[in-house]
Amino acid sequence: MKAKRTEINKVVVVGLDGLEPKIVAALLAAGELPNLAKLAGQGGLTTVATTSPAQTPAAWSTFATGVNPGGHGIFDFIRRDPQTYRPDLALNRYEASRPWLPPKAVNLRRGVAVWDRLSDSGIGSTIVRCPCTYPPSLGRGRMLSGMGVPDLRGGLGTPTFYTTSDDLAPRESESVVPLSGGSDRRFVTHLIGPRNPKDGLPLGCELTIETDPGGDLVVIRAAGSAVSLTLRRGYWSDWLRVKFKAGALQSVRGLVRFYLIGLEPRLELYASPINFDPEQPLFPISSPSGFARELADEIGLFHTTGMVEDHTGLNNERIDESAFLSQCDDAWQEREAMMLLELDRFDQGLFYCLFDTPDRVQHMFWRYREPDHPAHRGRPPSDEFLG
Repeated sequence: MKAKRTEINKVVVVGLDGLEPKIVAALLAAGELPNLAKLAGQGGLTTVATTSPAQTPAAWSTFATGVNPGGHGIFDFIRRDPQTYRPDLALNRYEASRPWLPPKAVNLRRGVAVWDRLSDSGIGSTIVRCPCTYPPSLGRGRMLSGMGVPDLRGGLGTPTFYTTSDDLAPRESESVVPLSGGSDRRFVTHLIGPRNPKDGLPLGCELTIETDPGGDLVVIRAAGSAVSLTLRRGYWSDWLRVKFKAGALQSVRGLVRFYLIGLEPRLELYASPINFDPEQPLFPISSPSGFARELADEIGLFHTTGMVEDHTGLNNERIDESAFLSQCDDAWQEREAMMLLELDRFDQGLFYCLFDTPDRVQHMFWRYREPDHPAHRGRPPSDEFLG
């Protein structure tokens, strides 16, 4: 007698990027991952090989297309231009078919993704933040682009550091803006935005920073916005919408968060990379185009850059480990909200949602697992890292 065939009409994939299998095995053995243990008990648990090189964009491109890096063409975050030998971003590029037309984003990943094959067969998918999906392209279903989405200045994470010190040099992939004046505890400065396509110079958005006489608060206002942020030392701000005017009828909108490091003996303020506004992105970040706006309406404003966690700020020692981990927690919670929202209305096809945070945390804190790690420097981890 033949076994009855079970029809499967949906598949759910939850990705945990950079989660080392040996660490998972040890945590399972210690009973610290009860939910994963339950899943393994109901089905199975196995380890699979990754790609060579073992890089996030290469591995997830292989997951999507079923071919190795030689087939999909993604080997790293950067690539060498064969004409000039200069390094360039490997995940996407911008092309303009005519000098007077605006550029469009082009995805450099080759191969046919599984959701495209499903779409060709009339089956929809929900794809949330898979790497190498910018710009998004999906025939049936919904997609929010992941790793590869730049910040508004075109980088993978370009923060700004404000300080009343006049001798601070910029570090890797950041801008330093000195603050002067402030005799009335009020500073007028600017946020550096994208380049103006007409002259190549960066656009700016005026900011006003007012400090609290008690020395623990600042109030930040952006030109053209009726909203102000009140920010306490040692905490991340809410999102601030900013607008960069490129002409009489042209403007670019973005989102930025701030972290107040201190006010005495000098004011130090960290501004995150400027994210695309999901309600009006400079380039498409979702498919259909209104999906990003729909998510924002449901869960609130969220990070849209492909590299969400501010590793640059921590590497440059502008923010400390507790600030970095706090922002990681924010990113995790907004991703969880997206996943639960979409799972509630998911009924068939392929569902995929990626959590990048484990990868960012292991990159920044792996040194604490190895006492002789060159970045360890003999310093103990923060209380937040130890849990």
